[in-house]
Amino acid sequence: MTTTTGVVPARHEVPLEQRWDQESVIPTDEAWEAAFPAAEERLPEQERDRGRLGESAATLLAALRLQDAIAEQVGRVVVYADLRRSEDATNPAYAALADRARGLQTRFAAARAFFESEMLAIPSSKRRPSSRRNRAWHRTGTSLSGSSAGAIMSGQPRSRRY
Repeated sequence: MTTTTGVVPARHEVPLEQRWDQESVIPTDEAWEAAFPAAEERLPEQERDRGRLGESAATLLAALRLQDAIAEQVGRVVVYADLRRSEDATNPAYAALADRARGLQTRFAAARAFFESEMLAIPSSKRRPSSRRNRAWHRTGTSLSGSSAGAIMSGQPRSRRY
């Protein structure tokens, strides 16, 4: 059996149609440098929901929407940095970018650590539309089934968003 070894071409040598479209995530390194602090500055916003997720359906929905918005921002930062590092693992600048992005992702997870336990603490009677005293919970017309919130509340595993 013979094996051939070749040199991996530099990204600019690879035809455009065969490359990752990382510019659709974040267009440039400079844009990434702006996106990073913008995402990081949003992490403390989640603190406003600590201890309040069970107050009402509207409060829970707002918290879920906030979490999704921040997760999207953090996810873009992480994906862009990982793609850049993957295009040339010997480039220390992109390794540093990826390390910073992973740190941001960890801080995001820490900032929302309270979320799952608070959702699980919501009484099941509050989660059932048939519960007369909790109809306000279901007036939003929003279903949590199929969402990460629905998975948490049902005890089912959930998939990663990014």
